Amino acid sequence: MIAYADDTIYIVNTKEDLEKTIEIAEEFYKINDIEINPKKSELLVIKPRKEYKKSIEKINFGPNKEVVIEKKEKDRTCFLGIWLAAKNGYKQIEDIIKNEVHTITKQIRRKKTSLAHMVYLNNMVLLPRIEFRTQLKILSKQQCDQLQSPILKIIKNKAGMPSTTLNAITMHKKIVGLQSIWQRQVAHHFTELLVHLNNEQEVGIATWLWLKKAQIDLRSYRYVLELEESNLNDLKLQNNLNIQVLKEAKKLDISFRSEEIEKYFNLADKGTEIVNILKKEDKQKFF
Repeated sequence: MIAYADDTIYIVNTKEDLEKTIEIAEEFYKINDIEINPKKSELLVIKPRKEYKKSIEKINFGPNKEVVIEKKEKDRTCFLGIWLAAKNGYKQIEDIIKNEVHTITKQIRRKKTSLAHMVYLNNMVLLPRIEFRTQLKILSKQQCDQLQSPILKIIKNKAGMPSTTLNAITMHKKIVGLQSIWQRQVAHHFTELLVHLNNEQEVGIATWLWLKKAQIDLRSYRYVLELEESNLNDLKLQNNLNIQVLKEAKKLDISFRSEEIEKYFNLADKGTEIVNILKKEDKQKFF
C-alpha cells in the first residue's frame, strides 16, 4: 500500500520550536518507514516588517538534511485550497482572482463560442471560483468592476457589441444575463452574515463578539447593527469582515436587526454619541 503524507503543516512560534517539532516528526517517519520529500516542503515565516530585510531564515529537513529556505514575503503558498502569504494576504486574493479571470478570457479568446456559452462560463465557472476566493474579504465595487473588465470586453467583442455598450445591458436578466462579481459577492456575504447572526452555536457567538468588539472600538452606547453608515465609516477595522459586510449593506440600504440582542448589548436606551459632537480632525485622535 502507498500512502501520502501531504497537506501537513507545522505551526510554531520560533525557529527552535520548529527544529524540535521536525526532529520528533523525523523520528516518527523513521519508525514507520515513511519517506518525506523535502523539495516539496515550504517555509513560511511571518514576522514584523522591519525584520524582513534581515538574514533569510532556513531549516534543515529530511534524512539528508536538505535546506528549505523561507518564501519571500509576497510569495504565496497553497494549503488545503487556501492561499497563504507572509505579508498582505488580502492583496494575494486580488492577484489570484486576476489569474482566474485571465485563464477564462484566454480560453474564450482562442475558441469560437456562442454568447450563451460565454455567459455560462462567466456565471457558472468563473464566479463560483471567485466566490470561494473572497470568503474572507469583501472587495469594493470598483475593485470588482476592474477585475471583471477583461472578460466583459471579450464577451462584448465576440457577441458583436460595441465596446461602449453599457455593462448594465450585459447584466440585464432579459438581455444577456451576465452576473457580476460584485452581485455574487454581496449576495454571498449578506447571506452568510444573516446565517451567522441566527446561529446559536460557536459560529453565531463568535459573530456577535466581533460585532461587540466593533461597538467598543467605536465607543458607542448602541449596538453596531443600529448604527448609521456614517458611524460605521469612522471605524477602520481591516480584519473585521462582519463590519465590512455591514458597511456595504448600509450603502444599499439593507439592515440586519435583532431586537432581543440589541437590547442586551445596548448600553443605554437613548443619548448622544460622543463621536457625533467631535470635529473631523478630533475623530482621528478619538479612535
